[in-house]
Amino acid sequence: MNAQQIHDLLAKQIPSAVVGGEFEAVDPWIEIKADSLPEVARFLHDQDETAFDMLNCITGVDYFEPDEKKAAKVDWQPHVELLYHLTSLKHKHRLVLKVKLPRWKNEKPGELPEAPSLCDVWRTADWHERE
Repeated sequence: MNAQQIHDLLAKQIPSAVVGGEFEAVDPWIEIKADSLPEVARFLHDQDETAFDMLNCITGVDYFEPDEKKAAKVDWQPHVELLYHLTSLKHKHRLVLKVKLPRWKNEKPGELPEAPSLCDVWRTADWHERE
């Protein structure tokens, strides 16, 4: 399955979870809502047609520009993105799940946002989530 097909499968099975995606990127990705992360991860892991049995890594990206002059020129609001790099050894396909979070939890500077854990789906998440 390619990323577009996986996106369509997710949109059919868990329509409220899917936000969007980019399927022509070097690492195709599907954006999902943060609160749907465990359900989507379990689905992608357990379904035979996807069988994502390996979480390669979790990457956090902080979209914040501290320089006020530069910040005025960017076309995005400050936020954090979590990227979950998945592999299916069975089907030999890869996918990135993307979750966007606000820069600050409850819009209070200094309070970091949180995402649900995926340790119950992939044990290796325990290590990555603690970094």
